[in-house]
Amino acid sequence: MTSKCVHLTEGRAKKELSKYEALLSHLVFPSDPSRTFKKRAFQSCRDCDGESDLRDCRVMISACLECPTYYCLTHLLPHLRDAKHPFAMSLETGYIYCLRCGDFVYDRLLEGMRMDSLNKLRGTLGLSVVSSWNPSDEDLVRLARSKSMDGGAIRARSVNYTGPVRGMVNMGNTCFMNCILQSLLHSPSLRDFFLSHHHRCNMTPPNSCLVCEMQNAFQFFYNGTNRYSFVPSTMLHTVWTRSSLTGYSQHDAHEFFITAMEMLHKDSRSDDAAKNASLIHSSRDCKCIVDQLFTGELQSDLRCFHCGNVSTKVDPCWDISLNLPQGERELSLERCLEGYVCSEVLDSSFPCSNCRSEGLCKQLSFLKTPVICVFHLKRFEHDTHLRKKMTTRVTFAEKLDMSPYTTSYRNQPHLFDYSRGSTAHINRRSYEYTLFAVVQHEGSLDSGHYTAFVRSYNTWYLCDDERIRAVPIEKVLAAEAYILFYHSTHIKFK
Repeated sequence: MTSKCVHLTEGRAKKELSKYEALLSHLVFPSDPSRTFKKRAFQSCRDCDGESDLRDCRVMISACLECPTYYCLTHLLPHLRDAKHPFAMSLETGYIYCLRCGDFVYDRLLEGMRMDSLNKLRGTLGLSVVSSWNPSDEDLVRLARSKSMDGGAIRARSVNYTGPVRGMVNMGNTCFMNCILQSLLHSPSLRDFFLSHHHRCNMTPPNSCLVCEMQNAFQFFYNGTNRYSFVPSTMLHTVWTRSSLTGYSQHDAHEFFITAMEMLHKDSRSDDAAKNASLIHSSRDCKCIVDQLFTGELQSDLRCFHCGNVSTKVDPCWDISLNLPQGERELSLERCLEGYVCSEVLDSSFPCSNCRSEGLCKQLSFLKTPVICVFHLKRFEHDTHLRKKMTTRVTFAEKLDMSPYTTSYRNQPHLFDYSRGSTAHINRRSYEYTLFAVVQHEGSLDSGHYTAFVRSYNTWYLCDDERIRAVPIEKVLAAEAYILFYHSTHIKFK
């Protein structure tokens, strides 16, 4: 995004930008539930919908600020040039695009309006307020002249107000549960939800509700006066009585994660889904906290080599299980994802639904990425002859760009090309994720132990049941990861 735009101060621009605040509250960040339905009508580009290979690509939908015209930015630019309308507005972020600058531009007054509208929406959703530094010209001059006590330039400092991370008591081979609970308890969006008391339990008896137990855990963990380790005995009993994870033997952490997601989903799903058993796992119909945060949409395309017919299916997913290739000593998380979405030729048992001939190519892509991406690295192999653990090193970073693995990127890769300036940066930013928890497995398949690394604001901690200690980020990135938790840095509101 460029710095201050001189074109925003012109007389004609002021008249056009008078509509900015109304568009923010009605289409970009609609805090009134009745306006949410209006926004749904502006979620796709009409020109893209007319092209079969671009259908369902919702990339940078923008509106002209002088007339009621909206397209994706690619198709809106010709309209701006032909009609000589200088400004457009992103309906996803609220940023202003200036035709003459050829980029998204910054204005202090408009940015303040955008943040006020965003926080009003977050307030209705029970989320915390987002604050951003919006300095005036005088502030910038004053800071440039300022020095700290030691003579260096003043630097921003973060404040960790939650206190140390709590430990969890191991009640007999329950490290598989402790590491998953630590990861969930340090999810920013889950924390906002549970600390805002949004859950209303309708279960009888209430002590069988896993969502209630999670809320109790959050209250315990973020109580500033509590310094004791957490004993998840009631939570363990709830899981025992409602799943196959019983007994004191060691269980798989990923299996517990899936079980917990299913129980949380069932206990917190919306009234409409509760009345209809067919909506037990539908990201489009259920609005429970699990589906809002963890559910993505995975698109599967089957293309026939003979007639060219494409059959598309979209399925919800809570996590992404990634294979580790045999014989590899080291590979990156990005390479695992590339292998996950790469095209695959199917065998003759899958004929074409159109011409019934053999020869199909299957390719996966993410039509919708979730707020929280959970990556399961398939380290454990089980078959009739062999049970072993794969020790392949998988490198990963604090930041992850999911855009190369999406349907939008596959159909419109030029919109993610950095040579296009701010447009590509903003498109990629909507698919940017930040690491907040890592579950690792140490030891062998039969006698191993689970621990978790979690981030509490700017500090990483190693959680080994009751033992908690701060660790550098280098130790986290060197872990033998089994499950990785990433949180979106840009949350899209609907």
